[in-house]
Amino acid sequence: MRIFTGALLIAILFLTGCGSSKSGIKKSNYDRHLITLEEIERTTGSTAYDLILKLRPFWIRGRGPRSINRNTEAQYPMIYLNGQKFGNIDTLSEITNTNITEIKFLSPSDATIRYGVNHGGGAILIKIFYERKNASEQDKF
Repeated sequence: MRIFTGALLIAILFLTGCGSSKSGIKKSNYDRHLITLEEIERTTGSTAYDLILKLRPFWIRGRGPRSINRNTEAQYPMIYLNGQKFGNIDTLSEITNTNITEIKFLSPSDATIRYGVNHGGGAILIKIFYERKNASEQDKF
């Protein structure tokens, strides 16, 4: 009788454990290294700096001195706009949020592998889109 009760208890625990793994709760697709268009549209902010400050503030914190050189610029991420180097952290305030489709953070090691040295603070990659004017609009000028 004890063996039957123990086996029944194990079966119940197993079944409830399996059943609870598919609870109707939808998991978030949160990625700490990516800001998606959906997040950008839900957030109030006029520049890329504002968006990052509200959504992922840890991206723009200084990483501290890395060597005897103590280059303060190397402590912060470099900014890349559509794959091209745009500047340092100060240039984030020059990019308006209206055309941003995605913002991604690369760790210092990933940024160094992809773009070379002097990425002690990582890199922030910003993708924007440009609206094309219709041919009829271009003909007006």
